[in-house]
Amino acid sequence: MRRLLPVIISFLLLAPGLLIISCEKKDTYGISDEIYHLVQELKPTSVDEFLYNSEKVYHFDTWRGPDDFTRLYSKDGVLIAYLGGFTGHGDGRCPDFYKTAEFIRTIYADGKWIQDK
Repeated sequence: MRRLLPVIISFLLLAPGLLIISCEKKDTYGISDEIYHLVQELKPTSVDEFLYNSEKVYHFDTWRGPDDFTRLYSKDGVLIAYLGGFTGHGDGRCPDFYKTAEFIRTIYADGKWIQDK
């Protein structure tokens, strides 16, 4: 029992903190786990949330130099299209994006998460 007591006390002290950490991301940023993980993986300059064809989409500014593409993802983290590039038309899958998409908010910029006020 004496050996088990420190383990039980440690668990009781750490468990509430772990619960707070696991819930913090979704409550703070209001995005899916897939988008959160893509930001961590791709390290974009910025991520903007748009309404496009009645769906929330996320524009990842992953531009690294001339003729590079930016990326458009669904809320589930599925790549929808590449935008930009040499011609400015990307891969052609969303030719009307810049004309019809409605900007909602910036969720990530310059290495920091942007919180709604």
